[in-house]
Formats: sequence, structure tokens, C-alpha cells
Amino acid sequence: MPIRTSVVLALMLAGLSMAAQAVRLEYKETAGTKRSMSSVLNVKGTIQGGGLVAPFVANTSFVTVETVTAVNNGVANIVTEGRDGKVTLTVSGLPNDQGELESQTIEQAMPGFTFNFQRTPTGRVSNIKFSGDAAKVLGDPTQPWTTSGQFPGQELQFPTGDVQIGDSWDAQQALVLGNTGKADVVARYQLVGSKVIDGRTLMQINGTYTVTVTKMTINMDLFGQKVPMLMDMVMKGTSVSMFDAAAGQLVSETFSANSEMALTSESMSALNATTNMSIEGVSKRIN
Repeated sequence: MPIRTSVVLALMLAGLSMAAQAVRLEYKETAGTKRSMSSVLNVKGTIQGGGLVAPFVANTSFVTVETVTAVNNGVANIVTEGRDGKVTLTVSGLPNDQGELESQTIEQAMPGFTFNFQRTPTGRVSNIKFSGDAAKVLGDPTQPWTTSGQFPGQELQFPTGDVQIGDSWDAQQALVLGNTGKADVVARYQLVGSKVIDGRTLMQINGTYTVTVTKMTINMDLFGQKVPMLMDMVMKGTSVSMFDAAAGQLVSETFSANSEMALTSESMSALNATTNMSIEGVSKRIN
């Protein structure tokens, strides 16, 4: 057999062997670690309520900074801060002072937020608590969110054992949101392969998920008055995550989803509305 052919066959066999190797997917944390992610969300949808049908487009960008404050028996305590958020919202079909329909665009800063949580190496999250300006929208900010699973859209969840390329696994979560709400999250992940990006070997994990939220309390600001409303929502989406198995860290994630949401008020039925949305998002590690 020619030497060149032998070398090629050896490389092919080595590649097959590497592809079949098992890999352990898990988060690896050290107390004192700080990292940042930048995120961009693009949303299109329609709001229907009060006799109006109003299409809208929203573009949002923000940075999240995670700080690992402690690690005990592999479980990390993490503080996440949302910063530098900006929102551009364009709504069509709104009546002006003359009763004519027109488009209105609003640009404003997003409220900052902070939430604490604990995470196991497999991505199971518990003891979540929101604070900061964003917590005011969710109802009583002094009430911690408790969960029997992971925080939706925040963490990948991994199986406890090794996986190989092509393997799939399921994750289910049940969350309590504030005083009244709950959410059920059902996800399925697959390790589809690996890519070398910027000198690092990253594992590509594709996901599909459904999030069902029922009776979550939202405080709507109506001319300075807080009006409690109940939100029900179903969101279905897909995600592609790039995970550094050697470092035990998420590097980037893209996702797309469609959702249907209903807002109802027991005291002011005129505020009741339904919203259909399509969402595209990208998050990337920046340090």
C-alpha cells in the first residue's frame, strides 16, 4: 500500500475514533470569575385589543455580566446583572389627535435588572431571585422565584453522563413565577458536532423547546398607576448553542421562537389584549 494512502487511511480512522469519543458536557465554575455576554433581540408582532390591531417591531440590545460569588460541592452561586439595554419600538395603526392612524417610534433605555441563582454542573438552576427595576414589572420584587428546574432561556441543561455526537436528551422544568404564575418548560437537545472557532473546539448543541406560562402577574403602568394584569403565554422555538466543553462555558447562542400571549385585567377589561410575536435572538461571549 502506498505511503500516502496509508497516511490518509490513518487520518480517516483517527477522525472516526475522535468522532466516536464520549464527551462530558458540564459547567465548570471558580469563585470570583466574571464574564459578559452581549445580546440582540429582534421582535415582530401584532397587538390586538381595545378595538385596535397594531403591528409592531422592536429591536433590543443589552449586556449581561455574570459573577460567580461562591462554589460549594460543584454548585455555583451566580449573580447576573443586565446593563446598557436599549429598546427601539415602532408601532403602526395608532390613532393620533385627529383620529388618523399613524406609526409611532419610541427609543429608550431598558431598565437594569439583577438576579441571583444557583446552578449545578449539569445546568440545573434553583433559588432564583430578581431585583432591580425590571423586577417591578414582574410583580412583588421581594418574592423570590423558586424553580424545580432551570430558568427558561438562560441555561442549557445537560445529561449526567457522557454523550457522543448524535446523542439527544430531554429536559423538563417547572417554575413558580411570583405569587400566582407558573411556567412549564419542555426542551430536547442534540449534540450535533464540533467546530474550531478562534482556536477553541466548541460543541454545537441544537435545541427545540416549548414554554407555557400561566397567570403570571405583570404590573402595567397606566398614567402613573400600577394596574395588575395576568399574562398567559405559549412560546415554541429552536436554538443553536456553542459550548466550550474544556472550559465548561457557553460561548454563543442563537434562537428563534414564535409566541402567543394574552393579557387580562380583572379590574379594567378595556386593557385586555392579545399579542402574536416572532423573535430572533443572538447572544455572544465578549470576555
